[in-house]
Amino acid sequence: MNAIDSVPDQLESVKFKFDVCQRVAGSAVFEMQNSKAVCSIKGPFPRTGFTKEQSHPEMLKINIQIPTYSNTDTDVAQLHYFVKHTFESIIVADKYDSMFLEIDVIVLEGDDYLRSVVLNVVSLALVHANVSMRDLVFSATEKVNFEREGQMEKCAITLAFTSANLLVLQYWVDGKIPVHELTKTDIIVRTIRKAEPLVERLRLAVRSKVFVEQ
Repeated sequence: MNAIDSVPDQLESVKFKFDVCQRVAGSAVFEMQNSKAVCSIKGPFPRTGFTKEQSHPEMLKINIQIPTYSNTDTDVAQLHYFVKHTFESIIVADKYDSMFLEIDVIVLEGDDYLRSVVLNVVSLALVHANVSMRDLVFSATEKVNFEREGQMEKCAITLAFTSANLLVLQYWVDGKIPVHELTKTDIIVRTIRKAEPLVERLRLAVRSKVFVEQ
């Protein structure tokens, strides 16, 4: 890989709103670029047949629906794995040691930013549901152009990171660039830095309990 540069992004396209579903513990809708998703949280519910000796009990039951009309080829199983492992690492597990939460996500529109949109909407819905978390989790996607063996290639990297210290919890790469080559660049740091204005908007909304953001 000879060169790498990021494609300009427009965080101004971000819109979000809390409390968009009825008869649930919490909900939110989040939109970025041409991706949009709504999330609702139900529970916590008691786990039947659960014993404390049971190893790795399921704390999150996640359902992600991507309608056929949405413009995305995202693998639902991979997205489910990404969401599950991100939030199981940040939710205070001791508080839900015999309980589980239901997370339902419906994708309304999808593009390269879909994974970030899903992670952000789940995070906001969990906040609205007053789920105990060690930190807020946010996500950003960066599109990248790079030159490799004389040809220009494109990829997108999606990060899930904590709000307080910007610790990267998960990352996902779409495209032909090898992960070990990508991690040698500063693209992860640049992606987080570009997302800082969005993170600050979300922090303020959560702290001030402003449940509608224009």
